[in-house]
Amino acid sequence: MRNRTEQSFHPSSFHELSSRFRNSLFPEARQFYESIPEGLRDQYERGLYRVQRGGFFIAQGFPNAKDFNETDLEHVVLGEERIKNSMETYPVLQKYINRADTQVAFGGHDSGETHLRINDVPPFGRTPREEIVKRLEPWAAHLVIAKIPNPRVREETLLLYDRYIENDPKDLEIQFARYTDRAQGTIDPARLVFKINGATREQRRKVTEHLWIMVARMVEPAINLITYLPTEEAREAVKEIVFTDLAELKKYGPMQVPETFEKGFSKSA
Repeated sequence: MRNRTEQSFHPSSFHELSSRFRNSLFPEARQFYESIPEGLRDQYERGLYRVQRGGFFIAQGFPNAKDFNETDLEHVVLGEERIKNSMETYPVLQKYINRADTQVAFGGHDSGETHLRINDVPPFGRTPREEIVKRLEPWAAHLVIAKIPNPRVREETLLLYDRYIENDPKDLEIQFARYTDRAQGTIDPARLVFKINGATREQRRKVTEHLWIMVARMVEPAINLITYLPTEEAREAVKEIVFTDLAELKKYGPMQVPETFEKGFSKSA
């Protein structure tokens, strides 16, 4: 799987990302996406490409934060590639998790951010204005999805988006999509903005505090998956995915954070 640990942090071109987006989808998910008119798909992808992520890293003064470049479109592409890679590496998951629904839900989860009045909002530490904007995001997403002309495709897309927002712990597709969202935003930037070698004491403190929160958020949907997946084989597959991500984080960030979650996750799961 191509991810942030294997590529530079220079922003990818729109056309490269657009092509990778389609190639990252399973055939049934790609067929569903391509049932949307080409012009509307292009508008959506350009909306995602316009949204710049990582402002929180800069505001907090994280190491190398000004060198971090990632758009919402790249976030979606990297996440879809993660889903495809995980499902292909652990095919047992496809017995219980609808892979197309997972990809469609993940692909549309940031729909609201493409609205000019929304944009990217940090996951925590928000200003009062950002809290208001975040509450408006589902409204904006519904406006974006409402543009899809095919009634069936529009209704299914809206249903998956609403399922994502509702976040039922028993909804396996949504929990897998949510784990992907949080893992991509935590693990992929690690070698740049969470790299503590050469960082100041204050930067190390901020990175450590950030990761305690972010890794806790990341493993939450994974624990839900392990709780509600019906077989030990499927549950072990999820554990392997999480441990692989935590091992990647240990290469760059403060060791005590991923090591603590490895121990705690093993016991609770």
